Amino acid sequence: MPNSIATSRFGVALALAVASSAAAQAPSAPDLSPNGADDVAAARPVTSVQSAWPVDSGARVRLTLPGKLPALLGAGRSSRPSLTGEVVALGADTLFLRVHPAAGPAAVPRSAIDAIAVSRGVPRGRSALLGALVGAAEGTTLGYAMYNADIRGPYTRSLGGSMTYWGFTGAASGAIFAAMLPGERWRRLPLTR
Repeated sequence: MPNSIATSRFGVALALAVASSAAAQAPSAPDLSPNGADDVAAARPVTSVQSAWPVDSGARVRLTLPGKLPALLGAGRSSRPSLTGEVVALGADTLFLRVHPAAGPAAVPRSAIDAIAVSRGVPRGRSALLGALVGAAEGTTLGYAMYNADIRGPYTRSLGGSMTYWGFTGAASGAIFAAMLPGERWRRLPLTR
C-alpha cells in the first residue's frame, strides 16, 4: 500500500510539472483561476473545438501521460504517470483539468496526453457483491482450515458449521469493506492527434 501511495503522489507531481511547463509555453491560455471565473466562459469551446475532443466539459477523466515512473521502494514494476480530475474547459489543443476542488485547473496540451479515459462511475452494489463472494470463499476456506487445526468455538463444532459460520462472516465483512471502498470504472476513448 505505501508503494502505490508513493508512486501515485510522484506521478501527480510529475504530471503537474509537465502540464505546468506546457501551459507556460501555450500562447494564450485563458485565466481559469477562481478570481478569473469570467474568463472560463470565454474559454468554453465552440462546437468545432469540442468535437475535436472525445469528452465534454464537466466529465471526470483520467489522462495517461508519456513516459514511465520508476519502480519505487521495490514495487517491482514501473507505471505510467496519470492525472485524474474534472474537465473545466476545452481548447483547440489544450484540455483544462481540475485535479482537486480547491486547486485551479491545469492546462494539459494534447501532445502531452497518450490516452484518455472517462469515468463510468463507482458501482457500490456491484463492488459489494464481488466483495461478498470473495469474502465467502476466503471465510469458507478459513473455516475448513480452523476445523482441521482443532480450533473450535460454539458455532464451529462440526466441519459444516465451521465452514458456514466463517463463510457468512467473510461474506458480510467482504461486502461491507467493498461497499465502503469501491473501485472506479473507466472507459478508454480514442484520442486523435
